[in-house]
Amino acid sequence: VRVYERNGCTLTIKPGYDGCATIHDKDIWLYCISQLVDAKNRGEVINRKVRFTTYDFLKSTNRSIGGRGYALAVQMLKRLAGTRIETNIAIKGYRAREGFGLV
Repeated sequence: VRVYERNGCTLTIKPGYDGCATIHDKDIWLYCISQLVDAKNRGEVINRKVRFTTYDFLKSTNRSIGGRGYALAVQMLKRLAGTRIETNIAIKGYRAREGFGLV
């Protein structure tokens, strides 16, 4: 568990069963964001869910498309899904007291 405090604001990062998300897991986030921006630029409706194939993700991020690449992608998603964020920072007056996940 990592806790960061500054000026009365607290941010707590709690790992899940499969571990805490790492900087290397950011590639899935970046890939999904690029998909959302592309859809917006094409005039499509943006949804809360982003669907993609693992193959496209692996190819776009220059990763191995063999079995190991797929296994590593699954591990990335598990870490992102399990990592929880808790904070006392209010955004537009709303506080997520129970915390929220990265995906």
